[in-house]
Amino acid sequence: MMDVAGQCRFFNYLADLVDPKFYQASDREHVNTKYMKRDERAATKRAFKEQYKQNKRAKLDPDAVRTTTEVQQKQAEEAKEQQRQQEQHGQQMGTLHLSAGGQPSREELLKRLHAKMEAARAARKARDSDAGSEPQNAADNAKQWRQQQLGKKLKAKQQQQQRQEQQQQRKPQQETQKRKQQQQQQGDLADQPAVKKAKPAPAQQQQPGAGLSFSKLVVENDPGGAAAAGKKGRKPKKQVLLKQAEDKQQKLQDAAARQDKELMAAEAWRAALSRASGEKVLDDPKLLRKSLKREEQDKARKAKKWQERVAAQQEQQQKKQDKRKDNLAARAATKLDSKKAKR
Repeated sequence: MMDVAGQCRFFNYLADLVDPKFYQASDREHVNTKYMKRDERAATKRAFKEQYKQNKRAKLDPDAVRTTTEVQQKQAEEAKEQQRQQEQHGQQMGTLHLSAGGQPSREELLKRLHAKMEAARAARKARDSDAGSEPQNAADNAKQWRQQQLGKKLKAKQQQQQRQEQQQQRKPQQETQKRKQQQQQQGDLADQPAVKKAKPAPAQQQQPGAGLSFSKLVVENDPGGAAAAGKKGRKPKKQVLLKQAEDKQQKLQDAAARQDKELMAAEAWRAALSRASGEKVLDDPKLLRKSLKREEQDKARKAKKWQERVAAQQEQQQKKQDKRKDNLAARAATKLDSKKAKR
């Protein structure tokens, strides 16, 4: 006896190691929300969320945790309680007595059948008239929906007709107002020259800046002047610019040796005005030499690349010609051999 009790405790311990949701069969039915109505689907999803929150809260609560054996005991107790309630309900519906022979008679079987039917109706909270009223309620609902839709259509059509009538009534008034505005505009245009001749415009209403005059800044010792600045010729080469920059640098060095500040200021002003007008001032010999050297290197590199390209084309062309000659010679030899073989 002790061995059986110990083995029972051991097997209960093993069952408790498994989560009850994996050990016990779930009696919860799978609910498919795909074919539900929108309100019913939303209510079902809310119920699922609430149930999920409650289950999660219960899972994290140490007092609410139940082992597999405890769950089984609770289910057994609930089954006993449900059976006891059913027995009490059966006693309330009336006790059926068997006939003297031990076999139930026809009246007893009919009474038992009617009792079970009444119990089933009471369990699902049904009424005797539900079977005949459901189709009638569905038909009434469909008829009521059709009447509502027809009422909405009629109301929308009446509103549209009222809007059209209002637009037609406002249309002559709008046309009259439009003609009056056109006439007023034409009258204003006809009176405008006379008003201008009668009343000259005051000085305060003149455009701003009407009394201003703009002039150009002329630098002394400018060989070209404004006429040279206005001319647009071909852009000089960098060799010419380098020669001019070297001459200008030599000129500034001589002016610095003579302490000719006017010439130095004039050259500085000329460069500043050119830069302000957006013109590039290329007066640094060092930068010009560097740019020329870079251009020469680019030119030499491009020339080398071009020569390599031409050489590659010639080599490829020569290969094609040699291959063509070899093919022609092989074809001629093949024809000659075939003729010899025929002889």
